Amino acid sequence: MKQWVTRKLACLLAGRGCGSSSWRFSFPFACVFQGQQPSGTFCDTPDVRRRKKLLVLSCAAIVVASLATFFALDRQPYCDGHSLGYWVDLYEKRNDPHAAEAIVHIGTNSFSTVIRWLKSTDPTYKQRLSGLWYNIPVTVRPAWVERWVLAQPAEDDYRRATCVLALLGEKADSIQPQLLKLTYSHSGEVVRRALFVLRSWAPKVLPQLVQVACDPTHPCRPEILAEIDTMVIFIEPRELNLLFSLTTDTDEEVKTGAAYAIAKWCVWQPPSVSEGIATTNQAVQEALKEFPALTGPLDTN
Repeated sequence: MKQWVTRKLACLLAGRGCGSSSWRFSFPFACVFQGQQPSGTFCDTPDVRRRKKLLVLSCAAIVVASLATFFALDRQPYCDGHSLGYWVDLYEKRNDPHAAEAIVHIGTNSFSTVIRWLKSTDPTYKQRLSGLWYNIPVTVRPAWVERWVLAQPAEDDYRRATCVLALLGEKADSIQPQLLKLTYSHSGEVVRRALFVLRSWAPKVLPQLVQVACDPTHPCRPEILAEIDTMVIFIEPRELNLLFSLTTDTDEEVKTGAAYAIAKWCVWQPPSVSEGIATTNQAVQEALKEFPALTGPLDTN
């Protein structure tokens, strides 16, 4: 009985019939069950090698699928049995005070989810498709397809992230370093979102932005300088000196952006200060020509 069961199992693994006594095994496990060595002419056949490859590929596919499933799982923090995203959506729909309390209770544990939301982007093919969608006749545009094409999950995630940070208030101050790191992204949309969120901490975040703009490895220095320009009137002398160092940068966009920010700062200063700075830097002199309407009234006071 034991030999019969062993033989049947070996046949199943080999994928062969067992009606004849002259059957041969084509799977290495079958050799093991019969007390044979997997090597040699008995089991080392092309069919066995093919089955080995299929087994390895199948195991690899299972591992990859398991990892993909693991990383796709909802890793949001929870409160009262509901995820952060649930509470944010509830707050936005109903302005529910209990939802706001839940978000505040989650607190800094929400930062990893907020950063992931800010980094979320829609696929390029979908962006192109949404741009071409209205060129398709209405009669051949199914409603369910239109909802999928026009949906913008990345923008929804961005809205949720800003809602969380607004509700946390001062508790969200510690996320600033992560947002500054996010500006190093090669995605212009992600950089724009990070800078827009950082703007809510103006002018306290200005020194950090100037330091980032001075980093020659930063991929988006012109965008950083454009953001600095929106709060440059609050700049301190130390940061102003760093901006002056950028007016000699090899990157023309960086050089122009720094000069423009300094010129904008000058128009808010007394004439004696602005004229003294302008005469020491040719790039700033050129940038000041963009502010004739502002420099005129300041010079007369």
